Amino acid sequence: MAKEAYVDTHLLLWLYSGDLGLISERVKVIIETHELLYSPIVKLEIQYLKEINKVKEGPMKIIESLTREIGLRESNINFAKIVDTSIKLTWTGDPFDRLIVSNALIKNSILLTKDETILNNYKKSVW
Repeated sequence: MAKEAYVDTHLLLWLYSGDLGLISERVKVIIETHELLYSPIVKLEIQYLKEINKVKEGPMKIIESLTREIGLRESNINFAKIVDTSIKLTWTGDPFDRLIVSNALIKNSILLTKDETILNNYKKSVW
């Protein structure tokens, strides 16, 4: 079984845009050597970013493209378990971050993110 790594919303958007200059060398290595997964909540966050005009494309187009191009896969962890885990993550008030981190935490997986709050609080986060 391949090693897994979760990607946060911003990294997923940078991968989609092809702007690899924003991504650290360490993360690039992990992208090449791990199966990449995302939390289903990432789709909702992308939709939210589209609605407030922060991104141009909707989540389905972005996700479908990355699934084809790099084999990105959606996590299939039970949502109730994700929510129960996220309740304990009191170090952030961002519900998207709580749910994204919970996916990785449940699987004891790496989470690829540039978010300083996550990097300072989730021991398996990497940038």
